Amino acid sequence: MAQIDQLRFERKRPKKLTAGQLAAIRRVTAESLRIDFPDRTEAELQYLAGQSERGRKNPNRSVGGPLFLGDQAFARPVIVLAINRASEEVEAVLPMADSASSDPNASYFSGALERQLKLRVGTNRLMPRRYRWAGLFSLSIVGRAMLIDTPPDEASIIDTALLIGAEPADPRQRLSAFPYEGEDLWCEGLENTGYYHLRDSVDKPIARPRRAFGPESSPVIELTYRHDSVEALCQTILAKEGAERALAMATH
Repeated sequence: MAQIDQLRFERKRPKKLTAGQLAAIRRVTAESLRIDFPDRTEAELQYLAGQSERGRKNPNRSVGGPLFLGDQAFARPVIVLAINRASEEVEAVLPMADSASSDPNASYFSGALERQLKLRVGTNRLMPRRYRWAGLFSLSIVGRAMLIDTPPDEASIIDTALLIGAEPADPRQRLSAFPYEGEDLWCEGLENTGYYHLRDSVDKPIARPRRAFGPESSPVIELTYRHDSVEALCQTILAKEGAERALAMATH
C-alpha cells in the first residue's frame, strides 16, 4: 500500500470549515512552525500562526501586512486537509487561491483594476499573469514521517495536496509559492513537482526579508517559487503511484 493511501483529502472553502477542523488546523500549524523554526520564541511563533489564520480565512485581509505585499489580490481560496484514515487526525494543511499582482507604482484605482482583470478575465494574454498561489504549508509530526518515508515514484502528501488545491484552476495558469528559509521539506516537495526557485530577476528581488514573526522580530528570508502551469503540475503528480486514487476519493 502506498503511503498516500493512509490519508484522505478534503478541499474546503474557508467559510465551510467546522469548529473541529479549525482547531485541528491551529494544532498542526503550531506543531509545524515549532519544528521548522526551533530558534523562534513562542510569542513569535504565535504571531505568525495568527497572521496565517487571518489570511487563511480570506487572503485579501492580509494584503499589505507582514505576509503579503500591498499590490496583491486573491480569489477562489480553498483549504486542503490531509486526514489520517486510522486516527482521523489532520496531518497537513495547505491553503491555495488564485492570485494576481499589479504595478507597485500604479495608483490605487488602476492597480485594483489591473489585479481584478488578471483574476477574472480568462484571455490568453492575461492568463499567464494569474497564479495559483500555495500558502503556508503545515505538517504534523506524523505527516512529516509519512512524507520522509514516501518513495520518489509515489505521490507524497505534498504532491497530493498541491494536486487537489490546484484542480479548480485553469490549466494555463502558472503557480507560485513563497516558502521561508527553514521550511526545507516544503521547498524540497515543491521542487519535486516541478516548481523552481527564481534566482535571477531584474524587476523584483527573489528573496525578501520579511518580519513574519512580528514587527520587532528578526526578519526571515522569503523565497520565490514558480511553476509553469497547472496542467504540467498535474501531469507530473498524476504519473506517480497513488495520485489518481487520492484525487478520485478527495471530497470537496
